[in-house]
Amino acid sequence: MFASALFGAPPDDPFYGYDDVDVTQSAIFGEATYTLGPFSFTAGQRGFHRVEDSFLYSSGFFDGGPTTTGQRKATTNGSTPKFDATYRYDEDELLHVQAAKGFRFGGINQIIPLDLCASELAADACRCRRAPTTPTACGTTSSAARRRCSADA
Repeated sequence: MFASALFGAPPDDPFYGYDDVDVTQSAIFGEATYTLGPFSFTAGQRGFHRVEDSFLYSSGFFDGGPTTTGQRKATTNGSTPKFDATYRYDEDELLHVQAAKGFRFGGINQIIPLDLCASELAADACRCRRAPTTPTACGTTSSAARRRCSADA
């Protein structure tokens, strides 16, 4: 039995927490294609705006007592491009290459229990670094049986 109430949590709850998060986001996307003989070139752009309001609270034996972030607000704006090139070498076959910037929000971090993670935080072991996110793809599309059957690779 944990004396959790001494640490600001409900009885017998060694770690207690809740978060109140409200996210509002909007986005717009557009693209245009230019065709020149068997070649097609496409460029696209996605613009976005995101607002995240949050309040995080944790407590309990394993948290060392009540911890809160207070009310927080994070706003993110940006845009992500996309490019595509296609070569149609006959009526039923084409090759294409595409590159696009990745899109992912990180959001507001959760509370870290200092009693358990103080040494890691001091050593900066909990820091996350952003990985590059520009996926590319290339492939081919073929069709047969009067375009009733197609395959992508």
